[in-house]
Amino acid sequence: MFKKFKFFFLTIILAFNLQISIAYSKEYDISTLDLLDSNILNFKKILSENCESEHFKKKLKEHRSYPNFGSLEKWKHVCIKLGKNTFNKNFLIQNFKAVVLSNKKQLLTGYYEPTIKISDKKTNIFQYPLLRYSKDLIFERRKINKMYKYEDVLYWTDDEIDLFFLQIQGSGIGRYKNGNRVKISYSGNNGFPYTSIGKIIVKKGYLKKEHVTLQSIKEWLRKNTDRKAEILNKNKRYIFFKSSPFFEGGPIGAMGRILIPNVSVAIDTNIYPLGMPFVLKSEYKKFDMLTLAHDTGSAIKGFNRADLFIGSGKMAEKEAGKLKNPLLLICLIPVINHD
Repeated sequence: MFKKFKFFFLTIILAFNLQISIAYSKEYDISTLDLLDSNILNFKKILSENCESEHFKKKLKEHRSYPNFGSLEKWKHVCIKLGKNTFNKNFLIQNFKAVVLSNKKQLLTGYYEPTIKISDKKTNIFQYPLLRYSKDLIFERRKINKMYKYEDVLYWTDDEIDLFFLQIQGSGIGRYKNGNRVKISYSGNNGFPYTSIGKIIVKKGYLKKEHVTLQSIKEWLRKNTDRKAEILNKNKRYIFFKSSPFFEGGPIGAMGRILIPNVSVAIDTNIYPLGMPFVLKSEYKKFDMLTLAHDTGSAIKGFNRADLFIGSGKMAEKEAGKLKNPLLLICLIPVINHD
């Protein structure tokens, strides 16, 4: 429940249009949060890594909101206490204030690291290209698919639909026929805005809104091959990739670290700095979730909008594909209490 604390105004300059937006913030009573002990203990380790991260400090100080989400001095103070004290809910109560920037709930979704079949050579089966970034390919999706050159191709894959959703996720794992794997990661985009094909499919009456999931969209596209290209091209945004040697663990997010299942979230970096700790208050779990902002995404816009990294593989895909819950995003901001 909300406590009746002071209200204050935050000035946030939106990155894309440099408009000034005023939002009220409201403090949230941490003692009322339903946090699991196991979640709290795991969170301590990850938050401690944040304390050692020069990247986090740099992003925090460079963010246009600084120092609204905690000064370097306040973060240093809390980090020192973190190493000396028992980390539990009382620690959070004593050393952080929980703030909500809007009481209007938005959406919690999930994303995952997909695996896609790849080949170095084009064949009758492997005929869909994963493309490297090129300044000569700054067109909408439809044109890119017609105008790319052989030297633009990073790999070939056998499934156009899986390739499309690899672009939606932004990174993944490439698997050769012999079982060898590589990491595939984001290297740029064509500058066009993202359009949800799920919304297009609903608008055209092909699926009912309540039936739309990642799985139902894939199934519809596979059954309606005559309309597939039309629908895919409605999303004019195109993602380019690069590859690196395979390593165990999730993909690397915008924070520059490996994403952690059910901990790493993508948030709107026009509002929040990367690396900030958050509590997700939604109906996704029976408890409130402690998370850290390790990533961002073009579709993640708003005070209460977040995308939770679920993990890798088919089970994670299934879980992420059905995750759509109203969300209140509670930001944890460090305070200095001289006790």
